Amino acid sequence: MDRLPLTILHVPSELGGAKCRELAQETRKVIIEALGVQPIRVKVLVYQTPAEYRAVHEERDSRFVLAEVMLFQGRPRELKDRLLRELSGLIMRHTGLTPDNVFVCLQESPRQNWGIMGGTPADQADLGY
Repeated sequence: MDRLPLTILHVPSELGGAKCRELAQETRKVIIEALGVQPIRVKVLVYQTPAEYRAVHEERDSRFVLAEVMLFQGRPRELKDRLLRELSGLIMRHTGLTPDNVFVCLQESPRQNWGIMGGTPADQADLGY
């Protein structure tokens, strides 16, 4: 029973509130299915960034999306590959962006690097497994 994953989606503000809520809920579903985690453990935040706060080369699309998925290390490569594919596909479907404008980063870290349950190092907390 992980206390993670925690996902942060950085999206352009023109995506709009309703689309962001839908993307957040669909992201939760993809993570639950791809990683096989309990639904209660999956958290998603969506940050909208106005165009004036995004900087890219003039030939690139400033509406790109970055998804950061933070999780404890140790999952098999196959699960991570599936998550990368499915989350990227979901983002493209919801935003209409091309593959070169969707970035997904899996950030794995050891449990000792996370403070959970009020600051307890995750490797010292009773996680139920």
